[in-house]
Amino acid sequence: MTVLVVNLDAQPVGTVTLSVDLALTEPVTAEVLFEQRTVMVSVAGELRDVLDGFGSRAYRLHLNGTIAASHRRPAPDRAQGRHDNLVLNPSFELQSSVSRPDSFLYTYGNGGSALADPTYAA
Repeated sequence: MTVLVVNLDAQPVGTVTLSVDLALTEPVTAEVLFEQRTVMVSVAGELRDVLDGFGSRAYRLHLNGTIAASHRRPAPDRAQGRHDNLVLNPSFELQSSVSRPDSFLYTYGNGGSALADPTYAA
């Protein structure tokens, strides 16, 4: 899980406390991306860090099965995709062509456009 934080004020924030409802069974580490350091996330889902003026942080939480079973979602079936999405392979995970995404047509004229192929999408 990745969490992004932005300080919209010019003044630095001494200590930022983020609360994320994760229902953790034990504390986990969060990697501070682009800074080569980690911070701890408590069982309550609180993460504390310092945020510079107009600063931003990206945290990658290493959950590794620490979410309580009552809060876990079943893993999506990536081969089937979502049933409410009418585009074949919408996230391009099954891409078979190097030159263009599957199920898309390209048109050229006064520029280039990529359109969903009507033979594969509604």
